[in-house]
Amino acid sequence: TRPAGHWLALLRDAGVPCGEIQDYGAAFTDPHLTERGFFVDLEHPRLGTLRALGTPLRFETSPTKVPRPVIRRAGPLLGEHTREVLSEAGCEATEIARLIADGVALTA
Repeated sequence: TRPAGHWLALLRDAGVPCGEIQDYGAAFTDPHLTERGFFVDLEHPRLGTLRALGTPLRFETSPTKVPRPVIRRAGPLLGEHTREVLSEAGCEATEIARLIADGVALTA
């Protein structure tokens, strides 16, 4: 029944490390995250360009150390990798085809 600021002040005064959890609207407008180059613009096959959350990890020898994290694509479409995943799980092509035909598995 009280705002987050009230509880955060009490917790901090008690020595509890804490912070408010942001929703997506707040996260995408956070000036600190913007300045750090946290966001990436990714092309989606159906939705066009999407702004996405990047990775917070920065290692000296990692490709994420470049000015923008190396995330190359938006999330997959529902069923986009069904055949590959089932194949890697050991399913034969005929079994995969049957699962798709029976509606057990979806493809994009």
